[in-house]
Amino acid sequence: MNYHPSFAARVRDLCYLGATNTEIAALLGVSVGTLAIWRDEYPEFAYAWKDGSTHADAKVAASLFKRAVGYEYIKWKETKDGKFQEQVHIPGDVGACEFWLTNRRPDDWQHKIEHTGANGSIIPIDNMTDVEAARRIAFALTKAMQILTEDKTRSIEHDSTRPTATET
Repeated sequence: MNYHPSFAARVRDLCYLGATNTEIAALLGVSVGTLAIWRDEYPEFAYAWKDGSTHADAKVAASLFKRAVGYEYIKWKETKDGKFQEQVHIPGDVGACEFWLTNRRPDDWQHKIEHTGANGSIIPIDNMTDVEAARRIAFALTKAMQILTEDKTRSIEHDSTRPTATET
């Protein structure tokens, strides 16, 4: 199939809706490789692709941010006395916060612990005092215990076999 200028508008809409490369290729009746060629050869197609994808990504980022910080919405509730509005508060989600921060501020919010010196160099130990070595070992052990305790607490909190407070 040959490229047609109308494909730019279609691909913008498809990307905006979150369609994958494979889905877009199928809907346009071409291969994924052909899409890549068209993006290289037709600037309006490449622009439409980027524009649609950018809008879709922005919607997802806004939703993630909203979920991370919490939000409120109005809900209509119906009772025997009639309908009324109720304001519902959704609290921020720690998982969404963590995901946002580890991706947006990786230098401050990373999960890995560096066991190297500056710029990834080896930490010199030849001039390290026994006190400094003990301090580093104690720090590493404390951090490991915190991680183990958090993991254990999480598994207990989510253990469906344990009776809840109302069941005991």
